[in-house]
Amino acid sequence: MFLNVHSAYSLKYGTLSIEQLIVHARRLGIHQMVLTDINNSSGAVEFIRECYKQGVAKEADEIHKGNIPYQIKPVAGIEFRKDNQLLYVGIARNKEGMRELNEFLSHHNIYSIPLPEIPPEMENAYIIYPFHKTFDQVLKANEYVGIRGKQLNLLYKHPLLKQREKLLVWHPVTVGNKITYRLHEYLRAIELNTLLSKVPGKDKCDPDECLIPEEELTQQFEQYPFIVQNTQQLLDSCDLSIYFENTPVPSSKNKFYYTGTLEGDKQMLCQLAKSGLKYRYGEDNPEALARLEKELRIIELKNFCAYFLITYDIVDYAMNTCGFYHVGRGSGANSIVAYCLRITDVDPIDLDLYFERFLHEKRTSPPDFDIDFSWDEREIIQKYVFSRYPQMARCFFRHHQHF
Repeated sequence: MFLNVHSAYSLKYGTLSIEQLIVHARRLGIHQMVLTDINNSSGAVEFIRECYKQGVAKEADEIHKGNIPYQIKPVAGIEFRKDNQLLYVGIARNKEGMRELNEFLSHHNIYSIPLPEIPPEMENAYIIYPFHKTFDQVLKANEYVGIRGKQLNLLYKHPLLKQREKLLVWHPVTVGNKITYRLHEYLRAIELNTLLSKVPGKDKCDPDECLIPEEELTQQFEQYPFIVQNTQQLLDSCDLSIYFENTPVPSSKNKFYYTGTLEGDKQMLCQLAKSGLKYRYGEDNPEALARLEKELRIIELKNFCAYFLITYDIVDYAMNTCGFYHVGRGSGANSIVAYCLRITDVDPIDLDLYFERFLHEKRTSPPDFDIDFSWDEREIIQKYVFSRYPQMARCFFRHHQHF
C-alpha cells in the first residue's frame, strides 16, 4: 500500500537508508513497498535486492520462532518534481517500465528541458498524480490519482468518483520518527539555503510521512474499500523479480577458505603481500609497510583473504605459467595488497589512492577486481578457473565478465 517511499537517495529530502527502510518495514509486518526517490532511481536495484537478501537471511530465524518467513515485495519507480513541487510519480510494472521512466527523466536532464505537467504515455509504467480539490482531467489507461486518508472528506461529489477505478491509497514515506523529521527539516534548509525557521511548509514533508502497519493504513479507507482494491491490483501487476537474478544467495558455492582454514589464509596472504612489498618498494619503506598492514587488518577483519588469494592464483597462473599479460583496473587499483600481489600495476601511494574506496570496515559484499586479458587468451584462463574452482566457477563468471 506504500506507493511513494523516499530513501536517503532523495537528496536533501529523504532521511532513511535502504537498509533502515526494509528493517523497519519488516518490523511492522509490511509486505510491499514502492521506492520512488525524487528525480532519480539510484537506489532502486539496491532496494529490490536488499528486500530479497533480508528475506533470505531472516528465513531461518523466523522459522525458529514459529513465524512464517516472508519477503517484502519490492517495486520501484521515480517521483518527478519541478522547482521542488511534486508533479507525479512513475511506478514501473516491470524492467521495461524502469527503462521508460529513466529514459524520460534522462532526456529532460541531458537537454535541460523542464519536466512537463503531464508525461507521455508509457506502456510499462503507471503515472500517479497527487489528489487536489480541482482535479478533473480525464485519465489515460496508465494514469491514476493518489489520495491521502486525510483528504477523503474532499471526495464528496468530486468528479473523480466518476473514475473511481483510478483512485489509489496515497501515504508518502519520508521519515522514521520525530527525530528524523527534524533531520528532514535541516536537509530542506540546506537545500533552500535558508534558515531552518524560514523553510516554507510546502517545501517540507508532512510529519506523519512515516511507515505504519498496513492494517492501520487500510483502516483509514474502510469507507472506500474500492480504493484499497485498486491499489492492491496495481501492486499485484508489478513484477521486478528479474533484478533478483544476479543477487548472490548464501550457498556452498562460495569458497570461504583458500587453504582450508581462516588462519592458513591469513598467513599465506601476509607472506605473499610482504614478499611483494619488497619487489615493489625495496627492503625499507615504512610508509608502504604501514599501509600494507592497515589493509591486511581490514581484509582479515572482513574475511576476504580467500578472495584476494583466488584472484592472485588466477593472475599468477596467467603470468608465470602462460606468460600472459593482464591489466588490473577499477577500484582494485586502490589497494596496495593488490599491487604487491601483482593483481594490479598501479601504485596507490604514488597516486594517493584511498583503499576505502575499494574496501572498508562497513562493507559486507566482496570487493570487485576487474582483470582484462587479451581476447585470444581468455578461453585458456576460463578453462583454468573452471578446472581449479569447479563449484564456484559458474557463479564467478556470472558476475565477472571482464576477461
